[in-house]
Amino acid sequence: MATPKKTTSTTAKPASVKTKTITTKKATATAKKKSTPPKLSRPVVTTTVSKPVVKKQSPSNGWIGWLFAVLLGGALVGTYASDSYWMESFDESEGMLVVDDKTWMPVGGAPISVVVLNDKDCGVACDASGSLNSLRASVNPALKVTEVDISSPEGEALINQFDLVSIPQYFFGEDIEELTAEGADGEEVRFIDNLPTGLLTEKNDLYYIDSAMVGFKPGKFIKAPEFADLQSEPSQGNGPVSVVEFTDLQCPYCKRFYDQNKTLIEQLVSDGTITYTVKDFPLSFHTEAYGGIHKAANCVLQEGGNDAYFAVKDQIFNNQSSFTSIGVPAAEQQVADYASEQGIDIQSCLVENGNSIQAEVAADTAEGAKYGVSGTPTIFVGTQILPGAVGPAALSAAVNAELGN
Repeated sequence: MATPKKTTSTTAKPASVKTKTITTKKATATAKKKSTPPKLSRPVVTTTVSKPVVKKQSPSNGWIGWLFAVLLGGALVGTYASDSYWMESFDESEGMLVVDDKTWMPVGGAPISVVVLNDKDCGVACDASGSLNSLRASVNPALKVTEVDISSPEGEALINQFDLVSIPQYFFGEDIEELTAEGADGEEVRFIDNLPTGLLTEKNDLYYIDSAMVGFKPGKFIKAPEFADLQSEPSQGNGPVSVVEFTDLQCPYCKRFYDQNKTLIEQLVSDGTITYTVKDFPLSFHTEAYGGIHKAANCVLQEGGNDAYFAVKDQIFNNQSSFTSIGVPAAEQQVADYASEQGIDIQSCLVENGNSIQAEVAADTAEGAKYGVSGTPTIFVGTQILPGAVGPAALSAAVNAELGN
């Protein structure tokens, strides 16, 4: 990569800069003449490219955004907003801005304000950089980000105003109202008028972004999630730390979590440390689980209680591969056979209560999605969320964190 042309680190003297037009295949950017260069607080976007790119994209969720980056004269070029707040000084010969060893060129429009509600002590689980980069790519390349800690008066006010349960959370400032985009008919419309209903909620000049709708994952819960109907779910133990697993009994990663953590969970249940609860989250592409295994397993719970359920769950995971592509009726029958080994007959339950149980499974799945579950397994340990087949070290650390150890 060629080294960008550098300027001095002090504020540049007023200078006359020639107008320079930079043309790519799809767009033209013009650096206008300035007699007194304004000052820059900091550049916002540091786009790295290997070839010229000027792209407009229309993501499937309805957001219309754009990415700007241009490779000019062998120097890496990034973008910054062209209002006076964000500009510092231009190199007289090139009409370019060099900051932190990066070369910048102007793009139209002012930066959009974004407030990030977070916890300074949360660590990597609450890293907001990925979500902010998504906003830069889909909304505006220049963001003016303000971080608010949940322990501050401002943070507590946001939690109460928007009834928030997890962090990080993201809000646009009222300047989002000025952002425009191309509508379906080709006419220019306000960006916020082109979004799906419910994606933004406005209160007190802030627009809350629904994290679940845009796929922003929670890093931590402000308080432990209050899951519905825990008393009717399969459960073990009565300890102070709540461990809730959303599982798909046909999912190989759920089996991996089971294999790696079964001994630890039994130990934590036995010594009175945790209350372990299982909720249904069968993935639609696991046909046997979605249509039959979970229904039959819940019939085992209804007819035989927790001990019978967990014994059958062990057999399902230990023989998981045998369910592949056998179809829903055969899957139900296989679980019924496991139940018979426990002295439990679930045939009448499957016929008489099958529909109501399927509705309960669907309710579990919807509840999981509400709290950020998009894949399995997902484990909630108090206020923490552990996505994926974590090992016993991670699970043990999360439990100890809830205990204050």
